[in-house]
Amino acid sequence: MSLNRTFVFPLLVVLYTTWVYFLIGFRPDHYLLLFILVLAYYAHPKTRRLVYALAPFVAYWWLYDSIRIYPNYKLQNVHIAAPYLLEKQCFGIATPQGTLIPCEYFERHHWAVMDVIGGLIYLNFLTIPLIYAAYLWWINKQYFVKYALGFLLICLVGFVIYYLYPAAPPWYVQLYGFDFCTPICGSAAGLARFDEVLGTNVFAGMYQLSPNIFGAMPSLHSAYPVLFCLYAWQFKQKRLYPFAVAFMFGTWFTAVYSGHHYIIDAIAGIFTAIAVYLFAEKILYKLPIVQKYLKIYADSI
Repeated sequence: MSLNRTFVFPLLVVLYTTWVYFLIGFRPDHYLLLFILVLAYYAHPKTRRLVYALAPFVAYWWLYDSIRIYPNYKLQNVHIAAPYLLEKQCFGIATPQGTLIPCEYFERHHWAVMDVIGGLIYLNFLTIPLIYAAYLWWINKQYFVKYALGFLLICLVGFVIYYLYPAAPPWYVQLYGFDFCTPICGSAAGLARFDEVLGTNVFAGMYQLSPNIFGAMPSLHSAYPVLFCLYAWQFKQKRLYPFAVAFMFGTWFTAVYSGHHYIIDAIAGIFTAIAVYLFAEKILYKLPIVQKYLKIYADSI
């Protein structure tokens, strides 16, 4: 047996279990994740390769979940008024009721069809990148490695910015004004209209568990589909490109339409994705030591 099988993976499982038990608290999704990973790892060599492939996305989930241990508002003052006022200055819409930011305008003017379409897009903000990653894993392991690690890098950069610049989302201003209030639960905001139209509780339940209330800038929801488009273009996947572009614009629009992000948040997310992509492709992935380990990783999956 290899060292990885006899020692490293069980150790990681124990460390993760200990981390969750003492610092986060177990939820049903933790049990499900552990069950799937352990079963897949020991079931068959092919499924074990799948566990290796999922490592960047599991790391993303672990990091995001761990934000609740030490929320960013404990490290820095939360920016509440500044993003709102900048949004109004740059993208304000003149109405008889005064100048509204786009989120406020859509709060007053919305359509059931858009509520459903936008909700479906936002509901799959992570599913679509995962499906694309699975497709790349199937056709070309080198492509997969670049995309998966790029996805993780975007998450890391985004999470660092969250702690350097905690920012309240638009729905927070609508509910609490410019005053800092905590502890509070996340809000489904405009996505609650999706629940109302379809008679579900999907988004309400999802955002009540969110650990990242003051992580509006950059919008990683807006960043992920950019990476999808950039790699679909780089890999010359012409059949996928129209869908990737439509998903990207749909996500950007829904982020604002739903009241979860300002336009400036979306722009910050777009530039984050582009910057990470350029850094990875032009610098990081060209380093000999990195190329060596990228090949080892690609061979292991």
